[in-house]
Amino acid sequence: MFYYKTEKEKWQKMSEEPIYLEDGTKYDNLHDFCRVLKIRQTDIYGYIYRHDCSVQEAADFYASRQAAVDKEIIQIGEMVYTDLQKCCKEQGILYRWVCNKMLRENITASEAVKYYIRKNEKKQLKAQRKAALKVKGKMPEPQRVIVMGQEYESKEKCYKALGITKKLVLRHMRETNCLFEEAAAYCYEKKRKKQFEFRGKTYKSYNACCKAYGVAQEYVALKANRERITRQEAIEKLLEQRENKSTLLVDNLITKDEG
Repeated sequence: MFYYKTEKEKWQKMSEEPIYLEDGTKYDNLHDFCRVLKIRQTDIYGYIYRHDCSVQEAADFYASRQAAVDKEIIQIGEMVYTDLQKCCKEQGILYRWVCNKMLRENITASEAVKYYIRKNEKKQLKAQRKAALKVKGKMPEPQRVIVMGQEYESKEKCYKALGITKKLVLRHMRETNCLFEEAAAYCYEKKRKKQFEFRGKTYKSYNACCKAYGVAQEYVALKANRERITRQEAIEKLLEQRENKSTLLVDNLITKDEG
């Protein structure tokens, strides 16, 4: 109990001390500083705790970050903002949320604003779908999507055309909080990079190609590294060795029969 009282007195004393910023601006106490910058005192305390610094150092950090925000130009569609608070108000997101995300993840105001805009769009889209499903006897119309400049009648047709799975797209959307179009393009590019071409045919992966020809991946990788050749060239050499051994075996059998 004594420790808690000491800590409480320590924070109370820090909050009552005047704050002098690097540019010469003075605030009578931490409360006035937070009121002007529109941040919470708990944010300052959290910064002090995480970085083991003084109130002055935390205040300088928030003040410099605020100065950078004031200079940043944010473009949302055709709208251009020079005032972050005005931008948040017109876009229907909380200014406090944007500031906290900027500080927590060390990103720009523009990136934080766009994150919450996408999040709101996803919520609205989800609500619209739920409302459509509540209408009895009415099936929701397929949602057209545009991925990498190509329009698809529905997400299902997009999955089929690009050769990607719904599960992977949804997982990427959850992990990165991105839009469907961005997740679909990411999964397609990832799939394309994973594909392996050999003898004019495209395989789903390098592993699939090795299985198709019955060669071990370890041998292919070892030969490719040892001879500094591509994996395709290594597979060709291994297949050639196999064919030569088969031919030699057949010749030996023929010679033996003739003898």
